[in-house]
Amino acid sequence: MIWIWIILSMIISVMLLRKKYVDFEHYIWVLLPVDMYGISIAGAVIKPYMLFSLLLLFRMLHKKQVKIIFYNKWVLMGGFLSVFLVFVNLINNPGYSSAKAALLVWIVWFCSVIYLTNCGENTASNVPDVLIATGVGYGLVFILGYALTTLGLTVPGVLAGERTQPGFFLSFSNIYQGALIQMSRLRGFTIDPNTMIGTFAFCSVAGILKISRGEGKKLEWLGVMVSAICVLLSNSRTGLICFLALCIMATLVGYRIASKRIRSIMKVFALLVLFIGITVFITTDVFSKAVNAIVAVYANRSGLSDEYGRFTIWKNAISVFMSQNPWVGVGLGQMQFYTSSNRACHNTWLEMVCGSGILIGGTLVIYFILMLSTNGIKAMKQNNTAQSDIVWCMLLGTLVVMISLVSVDNMTYSYLWFGTVMLSATMCGLNRQNIR
Repeated sequence: MIWIWIILSMIISVMLLRKKYVDFEHYIWVLLPVDMYGISIAGAVIKPYMLFSLLLLFRMLHKKQVKIIFYNKWVLMGGFLSVFLVFVNLINNPGYSSAKAALLVWIVWFCSVIYLTNCGENTASNVPDVLIATGVGYGLVFILGYALTTLGLTVPGVLAGERTQPGFFLSFSNIYQGALIQMSRLRGFTIDPNTMIGTFAFCSVAGILKISRGEGKKLEWLGVMVSAICVLLSNSRTGLICFLALCIMATLVGYRIASKRIRSIMKVFALLVLFIGITVFITTDVFSKAVNAIVAVYANRSGLSDEYGRFTIWKNAISVFMSQNPWVGVGLGQMQFYTSSNRACHNTWLEMVCGSGILIGGTLVIYFILMLSTNGIKAMKQNNTAQSDIVWCMLLGTLVVMISLVSVDNMTYSYLWFGTVMLSATMCGLNRQNIR
């Protein structure tokens, strides 16, 4: 039944693009939200976008246009590091499970490079449209599922009782102050609610930038609103903070690239919102009630320093890591077998360091992505053309995904690697790449 919901999301997304004349290769973004489901082979899940990448590779072979892009130093460095991770995880763990995890990282990177190689002259205009349509298509399906659940209708494929069960809402149980608290959180077609934000982060940036340029129509406004609703339904503290920060950054960028008329409208709107907010704050207790309601929603969740809180888990993982093999790590995905709580790091970047070592695998990968993002910011300071929208989408979207992965393990998250590879190509100048 879960595949019916997945296919419905894809159909709606594609239908929203029917008048956009999007090139075939860019439909891969419609498949990226499906991060948990696919074909299982030798313990690995071959996801829909991986099959689509294989199709793009066959198309290249058929046209005899095999020209994998390696001349970009960032793409080349990413490929080298992903291969190096596989090598490190072959020697730091007696089994092959950690090497398989590293190999999956390389596969995701390679899929993103195949896509990048197929990108053509319409990429700069096509990608933002696909990002928005994907956010709306999947978001509407998620909201529909929430509405059906709220009405008390039990529909297969909507609610999962356990993490490994199919369902785009995940039921959680927690004991808080002696009482059993149950809630359902939107996780989309991913393994965890904290990893769902990728779809809506990229959608929101693209929508806000188009609106700021005066190109925002119903679809762009709907994309931002649907994204906000879905982030709230995820009930993710990290996701909510990241999304609010993203909207602020995207709005600031939008103000920078907007025309004088749009800037004037944004100023008036901001002043109006500020005036209304101050008035409501002084004359009513709406704000205090809203704060109390938000606190009540998140109060029954584990604190950072609780027994199973993030800080406790991270501290435990670091202690085990330093006592085992800090130079080459304990192997990707292996920390759960070493800690007393039998839990993974719950932090992608900590997992990368603990799994592949301080100086060899993890630190180099983190340094690579941070340097790429920093250079992307520098490269965009002087770029104010309409073509820069795709770069801002990749830059801000990838930054938010990077931050959100602090609270969850997902080294193979498609939006991280596709965003990183696309950023590496676009930030160096659109006119020097296939992407124009």
